[in-house]
Amino acid sequence: MALGNHIIRNSLLLFSARVVNPAVTLAVGLYIAKFLGVEPFGQFTFIMSYFFLFSIIFSLGLGTLISRDTAKTPDQACEYFCNASFIVILSSVVGLIMMFFLAHFFNLTQEGRDALYIINLSIFPSTLIFIWESLLITFEKNQYILTIQGIEGTIKIVLGYLVLSRGFGLIYLMTVFLISRYLSGILYYVVIKKLLSPLKIEINFAFVKRLLTLLPPFVTLYVFSVLFSKIDLLMLALLTNFTDTGIYSAAYKLLEVSFMLPTCIISVFFPILSRYAKESATSFIYAISNGIFYSLLVSLPIIVVSIYLADKIIFVIYSKDFFSSILSFRILIVTLGFYMIDQIFAHSLVACNFQNLNVRALMTATFINIVLNLILIPKYSYLGASVTTLVSMAALTLIHHYFVIKHIYRVNLLRMFIAPFFAILPAGVFLFVMQNNLSLVVLLFLFCLIYLSLILFTRGLFSENRRVLLPRDKIY
Repeated sequence: MALGNHIIRNSLLLFSARVVNPAVTLAVGLYIAKFLGVEPFGQFTFIMSYFFLFSIIFSLGLGTLISRDTAKTPDQACEYFCNASFIVILSSVVGLIMMFFLAHFFNLTQEGRDALYIINLSIFPSTLIFIWESLLITFEKNQYILTIQGIEGTIKIVLGYLVLSRGFGLIYLMTVFLISRYLSGILYYVVIKKLLSPLKIEINFAFVKRLLTLLPPFVTLYVFSVLFSKIDLLMLALLTNFTDTGIYSAAYKLLEVSFMLPTCIISVFFPILSRYAKESATSFIYAISNGIFYSLLVSLPIIVVSIYLADKIIFVIYSKDFFSSILSFRILIVTLGFYMIDQIFAHSLVACNFQNLNVRALMTATFINIVLNLILIPKYSYLGASVTTLVSMAALTLIHHYFVIKHIYRVNLLRMFIAPFFAILPAGVFLFVMQNNLSLVVLLFLFCLIYLSLILFTRGLFSENRRVLLPRDKIY
């Protein structure tokens, strides 16, 4: 119970912080859609995805490595901070050169290209923040992340609104983003300096060399992870136009927001998981089994309600100009269920030092993603990209599931799905049958009541399904 409360508290703090960035991007995107139109919205989402891709790649996966290792050896946190930051600064120089060079190959307007050049300059604080946040998460200082993200988000929303409402375009908006990112980096450094006090900035080249020898699987993992999540939008921009990109992005932004909660939970859970993998096979397996089971319980009603309310969500958050985003969103939201399970499988592998298997899984899923996009986008545009995202995420989850069964523990995922399925099926049927007979508030209340009642009614079946894991003699 204490562990559960601990994870819930830290997850909520981190979720609140993590939801700031996509919420800010969504809010600014709404400003752009309102003041500039669908096509500039498409350019904006492309620019942000392009920047995010490079900033993640050139952080080199050091955040995950630091989170794992400092959880096991917290006394070396200062060494990890100094030497990992040094590595990332050098990698960011290379990344910046590549970003400027590749920008010429995209069919952006001159304003869009200039805006891309400006936001590229914030790669330095962005890559460093990925590392520094990992330290704060490991030391359970998520309140600082929430505070800093809140300050940065407020600056972006307020100044972004002022810039766009006064007729300025993407160039001035990206300048606001650039300034706020550097301010955020300075605040993170101040907090880290206080946390690791006395902090002595010293580069240990032997330690740098050791980190570099550990990096290849993490770098490859991050490269394919980001390609897997962003390649659809980039290919859509290259193969179609920025209007279709904007329609797809409107739906995908909402999916990214839904990803925040499971991402935050696993971020808090991962250092604990890493300790269990080292110290207690029983605790490790118990934690993973419950994580998988409750992910199913939570994701299914979210998916069903989102599909039902898709048109209202799109019209309220965006406008009727984004009518074509409704079907795309209904397809994409199903991805959430696979994503929640996949995060647990993927982090289980990393916790047990099987990150190379993660790389193989991501490489395979990314290949599937690219091939399907090449086939479907030219013919079906944003709908083809939506279907590809769903299919490739399902494929990634199944591949990770196979590796977990083979190398760590045996889990019957289908059997785990039975109980939640029999709870959501009657509730979902009720939702769609009674949609024209009840008000929305009453309808959703009764849907939740039916779902929760069925969970409680079948609690014996649930308890049995939570013990479907058959541990091996050892984890790895």
